[in-house]
Amino acid sequence: MKFFTALFILFFTASIAAKTGIYLNIETGWSNQPNLPSASEANSYKTEVEHAPIVRFGVGYMHNFNPIFGIGFEIGRGFYNKTTYYFNDGDVFGARSRLLEFLAVFTVTLNKFDLYAKIGGNRHTITTEKYADIQPEIIAGAAYNFTNHFAFVLDYLHSFEQRDDRDEILSRSDFLAPNLNGALAGIRITFF
Repeated sequence: MKFFTALFILFFTASIAAKTGIYLNIETGWSNQPNLPSASEANSYKTEVEHAPIVRFGVGYMHNFNPIFGIGFEIGRGFYNKTTYYFNDGDVFGARSRLLEFLAVFTVTLNKFDLYAKIGGNRHTITTEKYADIQPEIIAGAAYNFTNHFAFVLDYLHSFEQRDDRDEILSRSDFLAPNLNGALAGIRITFF
């Protein structure tokens, strides 16, 4: 019981000031691709969707102008959910989203919590490298700072589809990149 009391006091009484530095995010969670073609639109007889697990890595630099406000940038790489299409001729195609992200980061620090928005763009690829789309992206999140170097993060990610021609299916192995939504949890490690 003494251990939990000491842990409680540490987490809720220490004041963690915002720090300038390089950081690494490692996250996992759930995502969906709401604008992929349906089974009938893709001329398949069945689809299976895997929403989790997903994985995202980010490396960034944060510059804090004062203990409350900071601006930075982040480069991320994410591997998101998969929709598998089954065709009558025996072909199987898995449409998995992969993002390469370039984001500006804006952070407000309130005691031990960071509230942040990440805004930028990504290169969204569906399974094969034949076709990739450049899309705007936003991430809204919060972090709980256990120490100056370690935080727990929760994020919501949205990538915006750039095309209205959803009915255009280029081929079985070359779908247009859809919207992407993700809910992620993970850790942030900050290096000074």
